[in-house]
This record gives sequence, structure tokens and C-alpha cells, in this order.
Amino acid sequence: MKKQELIEKVTGWILAVTLYGTAVFYFVTKVLKITGDDLDAFVGLLGVGATLFGGYMAIYLFTDWREQKQFELEKEKLDKILENLGQLHTDIVFLRSDVMVLNKVSEDFTYYPKIAEKRNPEINKLLFEMFKDIKIYSVLAGNDELVDMYNIIEKICFLVFGLQEDFIKKEYRNYLECLYREKIEDKDNSIDYNRAYKMGEKLKLGSYILMLGINLKAKLTRKIIDQEGNIIFEESLTYLEYVDKVRDNLDEMMEYCAQKIKLN
Repeated sequence: MKKQELIEKVTGWILAVTLYGTAVFYFVTKVLKITGDDLDAFVGLLGVGATLFGGYMAIYLFTDWREQKQFELEKEKLDKILENLGQLHTDIVFLRSDVMVLNKVSEDFTYYPKIAEKRNPEINKLLFEMFKDIKIYSVLAGNDELVDMYNIIEKICFLVFGLQEDFIKKEYRNYLECLYREKIEDKDNSIDYNRAYKMGEKLKLGSYILMLGINLKAKLTRKIIDQEGNIIFEESLTYLEYVDKVRDNLDEMMEYCAQKIKLN
């Protein structure tokens, strides 16, 4: 229950009890014309009822307050999780853009020096920070659905932002170094572009184009092994397919978090 709803409910009960008490007192004194000791006894009976009702309302409103507080704590964690998911999603989108550019190298002269470096060297820090909030939220919510989703993307993120990104971008850096060494391009040029290869250029760059293509097209096998050493899951995808998969999983996690906030 939201804070505003709780305030409205408390105010409504106070008004209802006040009006009901006034109506009963009027009925007893004016209509039934009860006075003296009988009136005192009746008022005492009403007092006992009011005390019992007040105790019930205290428990009821405390329960509502506790639910409100839990909602606020859950929402705080979900907001932080969504913030980190948004950052990770942005990194994945840019990484996918890098891969799409690098896929052109085999056909076109491709000069994009800015994409030769790792897209997010602090990925481990981002993931661990996000997992901390996910774990706390899961305890508050009483389920591990978000933890299970995180475990999937964590393993794939280590792959796409890890050694395989290093291998691919190392080959592209070798390609760029050959451009500079062969005076095909000036190292000081920071303007990205691509064009058709000129006569002889592809021959000079051939080995680097080949190695880059191999790393981009290679099927990478990922396995999940249980505590007994049994393979419980296995898949083989290209680097780009893993990038697309983690992006889809991030979309799913963001939708899950948004729906949890909306439901409350």
C-alpha cells in the first residue's frame, strides 16, 4: 500500500468512527432517552468497544505501515538495479555496434580507432555492485527469480566483455598498426570512416583481416557444470550471438523490475 493510500485510509476510519459514535450517542439520549446510571453503563460499554476497536485498528494500521515500508525498501533496491541494468544495456548496445563495424573489415577498408579499446573495463565492478542489490531485494521479496536471471547474464557478460573481446579487439589493433606502418593511414587521424580497399591494400592487411574474421565467426562453447561435475547446460554461439543473447536477457530483467515496481 502506498503512503498516500495509508493516510487516506486512516483519515477515513477516524471520520467513520467519530460520526458513528456521535450518531449512537444522539440515538441513545434523544430517541431512547436513556439517562443516569443506565447512560453511564452504556457509555462504559461503548468505551470497552472503542478500546477493543482501537487495538484492532493499531494492529491493522501497523500491518499496512509494515507493508508500505517493505514496498519502499524493495523499490529502492529495484531503482538501483534498474540503474545498473541501464548502464550495462548501454555498454552492450555499443559493443554490438563495435562488432557490426568489425564485421565489415573483410569487405571494406575500415578505420574506427576508437572501437579498438575495451568497451567497459570496469564490468566486474558493475556486476558485483548490481548483484549486491539483487540479493538484498530477493531476500525482501522472498523469491530468487531475479537472482536466477542475474546468474545467466553474469556468465555471458564475463564472456563478451572478457577474453573474447580482448582477442577480437587485439586483432583489430594489429590491423590498425599495419595501416600506420604501411603509411596507409595517419596515426593522428581520429575521424572514423570506411571505403573500398585500394589496389594492394588488402594484400598487405590480409593476415590481420583473416585472424579478425576467424575470431568473429568462431563458435564459442559455454558449459554449466554441477557440483558432481556433470554438464547440465551447453551451447555454442558466435560472439555476436552471445552479445545479442545477453541484450535480450537484460531487456527481460529490466521488464521484470519495472513490472514489480508497477505492481506495488
